[in-house]
Amino acid sequence: MHPDPAASVDAAAWDILGARLGLPLDAYRRDQLARRLSAYMRLHGYADAAALLAALAARPEEVERLRSHLTIHVTEFLRDPAYWERLAAVVAAMPARPLWRVWSAAAANGAEALTAALVLEEAGLSARLLLTDIDPVMLEAARQGEYRESELRHLSPDRRRRILEPPAPRAPVWRVRPEVAARMVVRRLDLLHDPYPPGPFDLILCRNVLIYFRAPDRERVLGRLASRLGPDGLLFLGATELIGRPEAHGLEWVAPALYRARPPA
Repeated sequence: MHPDPAASVDAAAWDILGARLGLPLDAYRRDQLARRLSAYMRLHGYADAAALLAALAARPEEVERLRSHLTIHVTEFLRDPAYWERLAAVVAAMPARPLWRVWSAAAANGAEALTAALVLEEAGLSARLLLTDIDPVMLEAARQGEYRESELRHLSPDRRRRILEPPAPRAPVWRVRPEVAARMVVRRLDLLHDPYPPGPFDLILCRNVLIYFRAPDRERVLGRLASRLGPDGLLFLGATELIGRPEAHGLEWVAPALYRARPPA
């Protein structure tokens, strides 16, 4: 068996790596981060930490490529459909709120924020969307708003046309409808260190991100997210993400992966 190249990355090398990438690597679970780094080093032929760090110092494009690899971008339209349908049912049962302020706090390419816009539009509501992410490559993809057929597998043709324009001849991408794009703001934000937008938000999406953080940072981020929710605002997490004591953050459980802001008793 070939040695794990990430095993050569000692504590000092992790510190240098984080500084060069501009990422708070100390807040991520080291086991998961090491697996992703090992896969990257094998794929690109880096035998050890010294070779990787030398490449990062010499080639700025390598910094962007590794940063994009290490940050989490597993996303698609209507990912985990049953959870979105549950969100739709909760939204439909809430008092009328014609305009929703929505923050997608780890937006990647924008697919989940647009799914939220779709769910709200189907309920007769409109949304203003704030999309933030730590990765500039993903932010540019969200700004471009172009999606291939393979990314839309969970969306029926009717649902696609509610938020996207069909491909033009010889152009294999669906594009965000102009009236939807006009309600979107996209900007960079590091959930661990940057100031959060002031809110209040009616819906915050932060799906499949917290599982990669160490427990203290996960709790801190949860508290900060909850503080940006308005009355009865909803926090929508990933399918495997569970808050052990939601009341500690002023939240209550509504459905799997879905929590509601509650005023203090």
